[in-house]
Amino acid sequence: MRPAITIRNAPAAIVELLLAQGVHPLLARIYAGRGIASPRDLASGFDHLVAPEAMLNLTAMAKRLADAIAAKKKLLIVGDYDADGATATAVGMRALRAFGANVGYLVPNRFEYGYGLSPEIVQLAHAQSRPDILITVDNGIASIDGVAEANRLGMEVLITDHHLPGEKLPDAACIVNPNQPGCGFPSKNLAGVGVMFYLMLALRAELRNRGALGQRRMADGGWRMEDGDPSLVTRHSSPGDGGPNLAELLPLVALGTVADVVPLDSNNRILVHHGVARIRAGRAQAGIVALFEVARRDPRKGSARDLGFVLGPRLNAAGRLDDMALGIECLITDDPDRARAIASQLDQLNNERRSIETGMREEALAALETQDYGDGYSLSIYDPSWHQGVVGIVAGRIKDRFHRPTFAFAPGNPGEIRGSGRSIPGLHLRDALDRVAVLNPGLILKFGGHAAAAGLTLRELDFPRFRTAFEEAARKLLSPADLEQVLETDGSLASGELTAQTCSILAEPVWGHGFPAPRFCDEFVVAAQRVVVEKHLKMTLALGKQRLEAIRFNHVESAPARIRAVYHPSLNHYNGRTSVQLSIEHWEKL
Repeated sequence: MRPAITIRNAPAAIVELLLAQGVHPLLARIYAGRGIASPRDLASGFDHLVAPEAMLNLTAMAKRLADAIAAKKKLLIVGDYDADGATATAVGMRALRAFGANVGYLVPNRFEYGYGLSPEIVQLAHAQSRPDILITVDNGIASIDGVAEANRLGMEVLITDHHLPGEKLPDAACIVNPNQPGCGFPSKNLAGVGVMFYLMLALRAELRNRGALGQRRMADGGWRMEDGDPSLVTRHSSPGDGGPNLAELLPLVALGTVADVVPLDSNNRILVHHGVARIRAGRAQAGIVALFEVARRDPRKGSARDLGFVLGPRLNAAGRLDDMALGIECLITDDPDRARAIASQLDQLNNERRSIETGMREEALAALETQDYGDGYSLSIYDPSWHQGVVGIVAGRIKDRFHRPTFAFAPGNPGEIRGSGRSIPGLHLRDALDRVAVLNPGLILKFGGHAAAAGLTLRELDFPRFRTAFEEAARKLLSPADLEQVLETDGSLASGELTAQTCSILAEPVWGHGFPAPRFCDEFVVAAQRVVVEKHLKMTLALGKQRLEAIRFNHVESAPARIRAVYHPSLNHYNGRTSVQLSIEHWEKL
């Protein structure tokens, strides 16, 4: 399928307005194409964060936690096995310990217990440590049965989550979720780690106001990250001056937010901006530094892209192939040597994950070639030999290749299969599953997720029926135009604009899902090309009189002599030399 290449609309009046307010000309064009109308929309100060009190039940939950800390109750964080869940657990562990709480954590093993606060996980928690309070992070909003079991066993449940709720909410003592009914918090795109970070801000405010951190009640409510200064402060706060400096946790918040691929609205961009700034300034947790080291990246030059494509996969590898407790330990240790040892294990797991993924992807593509999916609106694939920890990545790769909402399934519990899906613009994946569940009672055993990604469990024998039902839902919810892949670009760059300075300018803002990194489209002459490390095509391209290095990753087929290419420029640091390199995403023959 040949995608259509388009140029984002950048209204001239908005571009002129941004230029008049001092925005760089290239960035003014790029920002205008992303709906930015004023530099205020790009403000990165803490004073531009949405206030915690705007989130439903946040203050109430903070009071419950403050009471629990005062009463020396035993707290247990129940996490999730992805990067968002791991970072959210780490934020909770670090902050609650700093507040003097008696706290531990438990993360479900994907292969034994599956996702979320299930009755089995509740029973395990009760048997292992008999906590007084369970605190979920990045899960819980759909745990009707798990919360009921906790209530039966006499454990209080506090739910922090960001996933979309179903028609019925669990009977928990308190729920914090920006997407729950009645919550007016304007940033609905917080990741699970963002929700937990906000809870810790509210808890610190509550403890301050009680005098539990050695400070009198503050006029601003006590929640601001840096008292009297919206910028990052390098000092470490002490209990005598208001408690821990929670800005120290922002590298974790940034990592979880970017790795979970939530939309980077203005609130999330502020969180990620300051997290990346602390990483570059050498103030990240030992585990984050170690993950940069094993990937042979310099944290001083770290970016949001590094969090999503370098650190995130290594952290996620623990949950995909082993036990996410390994990843959490990497993030909560302050011992650099221990962090390096764990990061090395995570790097090895990620290499293993890549090998498994490659095999599964090739098998999936081979299976699709033998079946007629040409007129289909969706793809659902299953192989009993596949690894359930990697099906989400495979679904994403197949979705990208065919531009269809895709589910990939692997064996789960006996007689069951677990699937992970990725969607295209135009189809809200969780809503589509909800439609399937309503129209086919009993078909889906459980499901959950977001617009772009979701997971579910089926009986193995019901896979053909699900494939048909999901195809029917996709046909109902998608139009033929939605199935046409579009590559939105920011237009052309003149030869003189492709410089190291331009790359540095483009590297400064926070880019990510919902606020995509710039990509451009130009016509080039292919002056030279060769395959490197057996899987990437390295090229020299001519644009006018300028010669540029370029690479197309995971592609070995030769390029035509003249191409129209979609690309993004960046600085390539190799053997002590820095040069401009174009990463080619797509080309067309001229």
